Amino acid sequence: MAGSKIQWSATSIKQFNAAMDYIADDSFQNAELVKNKILDKLEQTSRQPTSCPADEYKMNNDGRYRCLLLFHYRISYVIRKDEIEILRIRHTSMKPKSY
Repeated sequence: MAGSKIQWSATSIKQFNAAMDYIADDSFQNAELVKNKILDKLEQTSRQPTSCPADEYKMNNDGRYRCLLLFHYRISYVIRKDEIEILRIRHTSMKPKSY
């Protein structure tokens, strides 16, 4: 079953690449593992976008803004008509930021 199209914001691409580079500095294999698991989970999420909880850090969230927590990364996304857009990726050890 095909899911919603996944779009990445420019910010989320930079954050994702920086996170994978950081992991790869220690272990390339771990970076590949984390990358593949995150991409697989996003693909699953695209089929059921509301399966993740509402993003508590989104101000005035109408329920379309969700977050996925995986490998200590918080992946925030918004559900649009025919797609989900990945907005940002932050490590959970970073101070939370509202948006």
